[in-house]
Amino acid sequence: AGCTSIKTSKLSPEVQNIINLNSQNKMDKVAIALRQLGDPQKHEFIDWSHNNPDKISPVFYIFFADYIFKTNKDEAAFWYVVGSLRVREDVKMCKDQTARSQLGFYPMIARNTVIYLFKDKDIKYVHDILLKAIEWDKQHTNRINPVWACSHGIEAFSHKPEIIPMSEYQKIQEETRAEMLYSVKKGFKK
Repeated sequence: AGCTSIKTSKLSPEVQNIINLNSQNKMDKVAIALRQLGDPQKHEFIDWSHNNPDKISPVFYIFFADYIFKTNKDEAAFWYVVGSLRVREDVKMCKDQTARSQLGFYPMIARNTVIYLFKDKDIKYVHDILLKAIEWDKQHTNRINPVWACSHGIEAFSHKPEIIPMSEYQKIQEETRAEMLYSVKKGFKK
């Protein structure tokens, strides 16, 4: 899964606007703006996202999986799993556990990719993709603050979302990786 590096100053105004909205945590406006992008701008944003995991919410890897799927099913599968892994890690950092309810929506966002992964492919393929995603996650330690995920919890309506201490993050990452590997093995047992 290789992407070319694009400097922010060379991005189109539409993509720069999305990056700005994202930095302001205006995810509803980001989602609307993403739907309005043309193909060249989608490619710009995807490349920028892959090269800047410290500036983008991992949900966008999931969001673009079906777009990538049109031209490269395996790359789409990889980025979907990267997004799923990181979303799960971030959600577990939320003090408000109702934020975890968002996990049920993400497979619907990348429906074609999910079908490809879990219906069309075998356990070895899914397991190998997950191992690649875990390795990518370990290598890309700079990432956006996980508080983004907490804004989807019920408590976010009454006060500022909170995360558990960052000292717990590595433990949560390790647990999440192990849980996902276990669920892949368990889910494919006949």
